[in-house]
Amino acid sequence: MRRHRATGHKPNARQATKAKRGGASKPARNHSVRTVGKDTEIARLGRELAEAREQQAATSEILRALSAAPIDAQPVFDTIVRKAVSLCGSLFANVFRFDGELLHWAASCNVDPSYIGLLKGKYPMRPDMSQVLFSVNRWFV
Repeated sequence: MRRHRATGHKPNARQATKAKRGGASKPARNHSVRTVGKDTEIARLGRELAEAREQQAATSEILRALSAAPIDAQPVFDTIVRKAVSLCGSLFANVFRFDGELLHWAASCNVDPSYIGLLKGKYPMRPDMSQVLFSVNRWFV
């Protein structure tokens, strides 16, 4: 086995094999798989960052509404319901508040005005088993 000209070291088995093949080593077999995996990971992280920024912007807007209207809570509820539709990608939403005893309608977004009239006439009311809100309310009270 020949020694390296500059260092005088003997080549190891891998280097000797590489030298016999003409010095070129094989490219990594999984290079494209690793690149695709990294691209997928980068795309996922980008989506998560965009979602986090959207949530942060919504929170910021709600806090601005809170500070601008400390006495009247309606603009705050309107902002909350609008941002809920946006963040959840839903077609419509309703916000209710619970005072410990009764459910009160607070705001709606993308709901027909006649339905809002129905909600205003029906609420406030005690939560009961027939309401979807009842099962949601159990988790938060």
